[in-house]
Amino acid sequence: MGKMKKIGVIIGVILIVGVITGAVLVKVLITPERVKSTVIPLAEQQLGRSVTLDSIDISLFSGIVLEGFSIKERDSQEDFIRAERALLRYRFWPLLRLQIEVDEITLQQPQITVVRHSDGTFNFSDLLTAADRAPEPAPTVEPSAAQTGAAAAAINLSIANLTLKDGQLLFIDNAVDAPRSHTYEINQLQINARDLSLRAPFPIKLSCNINGAPLALSGQVDLMQSSMDADLSVNKLDIAAFSPYFASSIPGKLRSLALSTELQINAAPTNIASSGNLTLENISITLDALPDAPIADARFKLDYAAEFKPDAAHLHLSKADMDYNGIKAQLSGTIRELDKDPIMELELVTQNLSMATALAALPPALSASAAESKPGGALSLHAYLKGPLSEGAAILRRAELKLHDLQADAAGMRPRLNGQFILEKERLHSEDLTLKVGDNVAQMDITARNLFGTPIVMTHNMRAERFDLDAILASAATPAATSGKLSQPQQQKSPGATIPEELGPFAIPLTLDGSIAINQALYQGLSITDFSMLYRLQDNVLDISTLSGAISGGTFSQSARVDLRQKGLSYSGKTSLKELQLDPLVTALVPESAHTLFGALTLDLNFNGRGTLPETLKQNLNATGNLKVTEARLSGTELTQKLAEFLNLSQLNDIRFDTCAAALDMRNGLAQVDGNFSGSNLRVEPKGTIGLDESLNLSLNARLSPNLAQELDKKGHIAGFLTDAEGWALLPLKVKGTFSAPRISLDEAALQQQVGKKAIDTLQQRLLDKLAPKQEKTPESSPGSTQESTQETGTEPQPTEQDAARKLIDDAFKGIFGK
Repeated sequence: MGKMKKIGVIIGVILIVGVITGAVLVKVLITPERVKSTVIPLAEQQLGRSVTLDSIDISLFSGIVLEGFSIKERDSQEDFIRAERALLRYRFWPLLRLQIEVDEITLQQPQITVVRHSDGTFNFSDLLTAADRAPEPAPTVEPSAAQTGAAAAAINLSIANLTLKDGQLLFIDNAVDAPRSHTYEINQLQINARDLSLRAPFPIKLSCNINGAPLALSGQVDLMQSSMDADLSVNKLDIAAFSPYFASSIPGKLRSLALSTELQINAAPTNIASSGNLTLENISITLDALPDAPIADARFKLDYAAEFKPDAAHLHLSKADMDYNGIKAQLSGTIRELDKDPIMELELVTQNLSMATALAALPPALSASAAESKPGGALSLHAYLKGPLSEGAAILRRAELKLHDLQADAAGMRPRLNGQFILEKERLHSEDLTLKVGDNVAQMDITARNLFGTPIVMTHNMRAERFDLDAILASAATPAATSGKLSQPQQQKSPGATIPEELGPFAIPLTLDGSIAINQALYQGLSITDFSMLYRLQDNVLDISTLSGAISGGTFSQSARVDLRQKGLSYSGKTSLKELQLDPLVTALVPESAHTLFGALTLDLNFNGRGTLPETLKQNLNATGNLKVTEARLSGTELTQKLAEFLNLSQLNDIRFDTCAAALDMRNGLAQVDGNFSGSNLRVEPKGTIGLDESLNLSLNARLSPNLAQELDKKGHIAGFLTDAEGWALLPLKVKGTFSAPRISLDEAALQQQVGKKAIDTLQQRLLDKLAPKQEKTPESSPGSTQESTQETGTEPQPTEQDAARKLIDDAFKGIFGK
């Protein structure tokens, strides 16, 4: 036999002997009785709980197999912890030294039930108390005769591999949201740890389902340093199920929220660093502040890198990239004293946020009205936050908000804003802010202070070289012309239609001073130059101190005061128009009456009223003033046509007045008019009312010139009788109806008065001429000679008998007819 073969045989024999010896030692050193007598009493002594073990199987190669191991509840036979199967593998060679070293433990289907009672204690609270007590001496167990030779043997738990398979943890909480109880379950729990040591790091892996959501963790644990490096992932964990623990911290009601995350954790007692991503999905919440605009199915994602120092309660964010429904922002900085009043020092950045994206991210109830205007453009924000969180919005120390062609549909137009706003502490100002409406461009300056106080104090100034209102109005009119809606006569209010309400009252925490200056504005072909407006809003009262400009060959100015503090508002003011040419003005404002009114208008008007609805406005508008038109002309109006037809005088279809003057006094929607219109062919003294509903109720004390009176008389009228001393025909007329449909008739009462007065005057004159004829004037009785005689004598001339007779007759007529 060769030398190598001999060595092989010897080794084989040694292995066989070793295996046999090991098998014998296993049977001698590791017996079910020894394990039960060693493990179970020790466990019961340490735990103060009943510990049971169904069976033990010991094998040289498979190790120690425990079946049905359980730890009972303190005062019952219910299981607190139960493992269907536990496998303890030991090392072979220490058996030859009469020692048992277990290097692998496997638990299969362990089940743990944790209960928190209504008083806040747990079903394991007694175990924590027992752990704090000093251990009592273990009870003496008398070994059997077979065990005497191995009394010194011990079981050494040097674990190389710890495995837990298909575990389950059931947590029942009776202390939160009492009297209800809440149940949370961790199942399919898998744990594997290798080379467990108190002095060196060891790897660990864990996976489970929490209420059905998968969770996985893998990393390294160092028990000596109390540190851990691990990767953690969670997939769609239902956070809403845990809402009883944080519901009081939410300003509303959380209906659903799912958490998914993939992150890395490097944890030590003095420092915790973490990075990764976190996603919140299916966010559905109704906020207390917005009960009618619930958030539904929203999504939030966070990519971050952060470091936390527990001792200092200090958090440093290297980055926090956030995405809420497409709204993206970046946050970085530090938060100190998290355990007290957190002190922020953060930087927030949003680049080119699309307005369409921002609108889509809002709850539909909030975005529906804004969506109709189809907002466009983008915003960029760069903000710096610094200070204690308790300061609220005041921690916003500086911010830069840039507007990138911000736009929206408004009354058929699409205005655009460009520029930026800069906020520093409590002050805001604009830079390069421009407003574009079509081809119109205006520059604006806005400043504000006391932004986080009450009231905010703001100034607004706008200026433009040229503003074409015609182009703007044409754009605004386009949708109305093409919308296909019912025309005004066709539109009918449904029985259940909402009745419009008055605007107000308003409580605007703002003090605003503003100005508008436009060198030239175009409106309906009119050029408005040097337009200026100065206004102030304070204590919810708007004062327009100046609104002025030049238009239609004249000037206008106005001041007004509007009280926003009451429903329907209230207002008062003054309007002054100087020498405005009526034809271009009427053509622009009332195109259907173009080229019918001419002259230079001057108007001074004081007004006051209340109401924002047309009917309320008509009922509550009061005004007093004076109107004057020089070189006035009415041509082709409904009123002149009806007057010409009534008197059968075509000349009255085009009426000219040298001056028109009238006093106006408006009450309850009716304007009392008292006027005097004087022309070469017609004189009119209108008196009566003109309504805001265009109603007319006027008496016209009209007088026709002698040539028109003759024309009227030729046509068989009574003009020859109703004439004054200058030959003007007296025509008392009435005008009723409306501006668009006036009705003209004779004023019979005035006519009778005029006829009676004319007859009395004629009779009186004839009596005077017959009974007391006037004395023929002679050169001696001429006014000049009488005056010279008076001057020479110093006495008044004596009345003649004829003068006395005429006075007597005149007094008699006054007494009889009440003249």
